[in-house]
Amino acid sequence: MYVATLIKHPPAQQTGQVNSQPSPKSPDQESAPGAGKGLVAALFMILIIAAAAPFLSLGSGVSGLITLFIIFLGLQRAWRLTGRTELLVMGPYEPASPQ
Repeated sequence: MYVATLIKHPPAQQTGQVNSQPSPKSPDQESAPGAGKGLVAALFMILIIAAAAPFLSLGSGVSGLITLFIIFLGLQRAWRLTGRTELLVMGPYEPASPQ
């Protein structure tokens, strides 16, 4: 959605250059500083939406609540299975001498 909005309504900096002649770039000046900020922002938004996508439809109706409860139980079980175990370490022991 963010990318579509940028395509339909470009920023004011780009729309003001429609009638002006573009200035030739020198070989050592490949892109303006900050030219990739829009791309980075768009990729970040896509990442956020992709992370939230499985949970967006869970708030609707009783089936959404049941699904949230099942996810809660699964996460709780996984937390117990992969959690740290308490180990009692006593030592160091000295080696026994041969008799």
